[in-house]
Amino acid sequence: GVSQLAGMAFNMWPVLTQDFKVHFQFRVTGDKERSAIPSDQALAFWYVAENVSASYNETLNMKAASWSEGLQAQGMNFVGGKAVFDGFGVVLSMGGSGKKPSVSFVSNDGSKALSFDKDIPSPKSKEVDFRNTLNAAQFKVRVMRNRIEGYFKESPSLAWNELFAVDQPVKVGGYIGFTAWSGTGAPGTVSPDIVSLAEVRTVN
Repeated sequence: GVSQLAGMAFNMWPVLTQDFKVHFQFRVTGDKERSAIPSDQALAFWYVAENVSASYNETLNMKAASWSEGLQAQGMNFVGGKAVFDGFGVVLSMGGSGKKPSVSFVSNDGSKALSFDKDIPSPKSKEVDFRNTLNAAQFKVRVMRNRIEGYFKESPSLAWNELFAVDQPVKVGGYIGFTAWSGTGAPGTVSPDIVSLAEVRTVN
């Protein structure tokens, strides 16, 4: 992989219910030695009030001195997404620098800026090794009016493991999306993982 790159995909239409489920399959492959991975590389799932696909300005990134500076100018310096947001997210951190891969639930009401160094892993996190799995790993987010649950399994044939269950009101009209950040570090000094989404399904 290449460091200091971001990726994103957001739905252009809001979710008009407080009762839905998102199931996604993903792969994270890379160096077996975690010390080679950028410590801030991560993939994130989002449900936020902002229509990110409409507000995102890729031209600004292209005109900036670097892709990272262009994202910073747009406030997108938290796992390739907005550091200030209204909603919740699930951050899958690859580990690196002695850390283990983990899954963190994060939420915000738009009143503060989140930082990867300070807020990941979050208080609602669990260590999960989702890297270099034999089959595509699976994650399920279950959203209800006043509750959000997250489940993980390494393979389709295995049972779901609950990673978090948070009692929190969910607003109607949020946008579902994904962002990823390949991590900081000069090219050649770190070895970012290759991250791919194999399938995303939303059911209500």
